[in-house]
Amino acid sequence: MGGPQAVIAKARQSFKKAEYRWVAQVMNNVVFAYPDNKEARDLEADALEQLGYQAESGVWRDFYLMGPRNCAKGS
Repeated sequence: MGGPQAVIAKARQSFKKAEYRWVAQVMNNVVFAYPDNKEARDLEADALEQLGYQAESGVWRDFYLMGPRNCAKGS
């Protein structure tokens, strides 16, 4: 996909289109490959947070909202 910076740029465009699931998935892959990439961690956390706000199920809401906490910790 052109390296981490290109993927992050594409994910930012998708985030603006409210494609949060795709953003969370692709940023998870970038974070897995580059664990020290703070920009990818932050974008993944933002996408998970948005998914949490939209979730109707309390279980899914909790799952999504715990994701940003884990992204920030580096877990």
